[in-house]
Amino acid sequence: MRWIMTIFCLVLAYFLFWPLDTDPQAWKPRPDPGLGGVFSPTGGLRAEQLLGDMLAPEGLALDPEGRVCTGAADGSVHRLDALESTLLARLPGRPLGLCFGPEGSLYVCLGDKGLWVVPPGSEPRQLCAEADGLPVRFANACAMGPQGRIWFTDSSRLPPERILDAFLEQSPHGRIISCDPRTGESRTEVDGLFFANGLAFCPAGDSLLICETDRYRVLRRWISGPNQGRTDIFIDNLPGYPDNLSRTADGFWLALVSRRDQLLDETLLPRPWLRRMVLRLPHALLPGPEPESVVMRLDGQGRVMACLSGSPESYGGVTSVLEHDGRLYLGSRMERGVGVLTVNREQSP
Repeated sequence: MRWIMTIFCLVLAYFLFWPLDTDPQAWKPRPDPGLGGVFSPTGGLRAEQLLGDMLAPEGLALDPEGRVCTGAADGSVHRLDALESTLLARLPGRPLGLCFGPEGSLYVCLGDKGLWVVPPGSEPRQLCAEADGLPVRFANACAMGPQGRIWFTDSSRLPPERILDAFLEQSPHGRIISCDPRTGESRTEVDGLFFANGLAFCPAGDSLLICETDRYRVLRRWISGPNQGRTDIFIDNLPGYPDNLSRTADGFWLALVSRRDQLLDETLLPRPWLRRMVLRLPHALLPGPEPESVVMRLDGQGRVMACLSGSPESYGGVTSVLEHDGRLYLGSRMERGVGVLTVNREQSP
């Protein structure tokens, strides 16, 4: 009996006192609105076909000729033409967000390997690995900004393989970096963000939208004009985890990679001591996000104009959504191939 008590005390001491390199902060989110009210579904999210045969095509971008490109879990980057897939590059890491410059160069976020560029007809090379003396730990999403600079999110001080730790920590270590692609000169534009994720510039170029995944919201940061330096809430208290954004002719598409978790919202997030215990568990035992996804179309003021939801069986773990020529293209953290469905502009609340 004594050895049982000894083991119990050792296990308890481990869960209570083993040192961590994370510092969870208390936060009590507003009640989950669910898929009701302004978030009531106006249609289903079901892929009508799959393009390519690559695993986990997370990010999506259009090349200068209007062709969809994506990166896969094995480090490859592909261009999709109808039912064909053309290999553009192989990179030494996991491609996440990507965007094209006007000269045809492809810029790719590569997690803790920073921002990379794939020039037309040339070998890939690293463009940015640090900014303001701090290494890039989680390059996640990028967009071409004013004056030809590439803006990208450095989501967390923890690398991608520790994404669950970053979510459980709930600390403002995310930032936005801008990089001059001609010189590689980089600087931090915005910091103090709770897991900075997708971003997209507003049409006037004087502000950009930033997904703050840990806070279930999208921010609007003014980068020029009379409001320069101000940050507003574009849409708040979302029913899931916002991932990537893309711009349309009249607004934006937003992907929620997963619905919110009641246990996390009501039990773990308000109690840092409990999250410290969870963080001491082996990573294999930590739950991942549910694959049920939602995508929504927002107007320029953050109002929901359409909301599509679907089960994992129809196309799960949606990380990106891109509208082009009457179709929606879907990226995913788990599916094999880019999902495609027809846009129905009549679907609105």
